[in-house]
Amino acid sequence: MRSPRNVPASGGGLVAHLPAALGGGGVRLYDWQEGPAARPDDPGTPERLGELLGRLHGLALAAPDPPEPWYEALDEVDWEHLAGPAAARRPWQELLAASLPGLRRLAALVTPSKPDDLITCHLDVQCSNVVVTDRGWVLLDWDDTGAGCADRELAMALLRWFTADGVDGAAIRATMAAYRAAGGTAVLDPDRSFAMQAASCVNFVAAQARLALDGAYAEHHADAEEGLMHALTALPEVATYHEVARFAAAAPAPPN
Repeated sequence: MRSPRNVPASGGGLVAHLPAALGGGGVRLYDWQEGPAARPDDPGTPERLGELLGRLHGLALAAPDPPEPWYEALDEVDWEHLAGPAAARRPWQELLAASLPGLRRLAALVTPSKPDDLITCHLDVQCSNVVVTDRGWVLLDWDDTGAGCADRELAMALLRWFTADGVDGAAIRATMAAYRAAGGTAVLDPDRSFAMQAASCVNFVAAQARLALDGAYAEHHADAEEGLMHALTALPEVATYHEVARFAAAAPAPPN
């Protein structure tokens, strides 16, 4: 599994701290990786994606901290307010109102992880975070790495990579075969494994709708509305979760 090389800070550590005038936060610097982003429609993608996830999950590294709430729970959301008069004449108001039943179906799937299932996960394995190089794939953006369940990260990856134009069952089966060969043992449960993806989706929609209506952040309204429209247009169906799980189950069983 390849990732960008860390560039040490002046003191030798991997994290440098910004001046207080710039917020005082910690930053990390990595080598630049040249190359195009991975493509779901590339014939070699299922094998490479399965190998990447299988190696990562096969390590089963202990997670030092609890999961981020973003992936595990939902904020209390007044959807009628967000999609009601406050959003009148906004370009996304009607789409959000029409999407409320689907958002509630996704919300019903959100459950906390079982503590014994938690390992260290990347948590953002998507096409834009994978660079194709002459040495193979390089996985970027490790900044969100943290506690997660292998089956939930696997489910999210399969959804992101192979459902944009309908569920690509052949690609999912090929990914799972490579995943098993690389040491991955996660099994998708259609009722639990998609909880992280559902939580992320619902939380993102709520956050962008709130931001788009917040007068204190007018400079961010356009970006929030664009993100909201994209998320609502691509809102997954629970039936899609079940279809992905069915194709994943058709792959070879995990080794004993």
